[in-house]
Amino acid sequence: MLDGIQKLILLDPKLCFIIPTVDQNHQYIVQDVIDQRSEQLRAAIVVVYDVSQPAFSQQAMAASDIVMLASGTATLEAMLLERPMVVVYQLNKLTYQIAKRLVKVPYVALPNILADTAIVPELIQEQASGDNICRTVMRLLQPRAYAEQLRDLVATKHLLQQQSNHDPANSVIEQWFIQEKHRI
Repeated sequence: MLDGIQKLILLDPKLCFIIPTVDQNHQYIVQDVIDQRSEQLRAAIVVVYDVSQPAFSQQAMAASDIVMLASGTATLEAMLLERPMVVVYQLNKLTYQIAKRLVKVPYVALPNILADTAIVPELIQEQASGDNICRTVMRLLQPRAYAEQLRDLVATKHLLQQQSNHDPANSVIEQWFIQEKHRI
């Protein structure tokens, strides 16, 4: 992701990035990695942790124009906050090959799984290069692409809310089973 951010700020030096961390130790580790990079990159990134605000990562997402994140529940959070996103994920090659054989879903991001279509870009394994991250984020910063993804995220959020019956986790699982039945 840092390689992608470096390329993005070369194209648009006004861009800035927030990296929320889970605790102060993690903040120091991430900051140390960033401190080893270029001055331009260091100036564009703020690494934050706030013990007084347990929901700080959601606040950072809500304040962002675009969220770059790994796959997982954070993608669901970003969708519920109606924030356009790019999913970037790399695993150990052996772990990825094993997971790919065991898990038979066409997408890794929850918004895509719920919508049963690719509404958010997924840059997985070798696709998660700095060049691809930069290209994908720049494309998403274009008003039309941004509006289309936002529209699809909102529609998927509303679908999830309609089906939730006050149990969002159950709704995610039910939606996945419904889609699997249609594939068979």
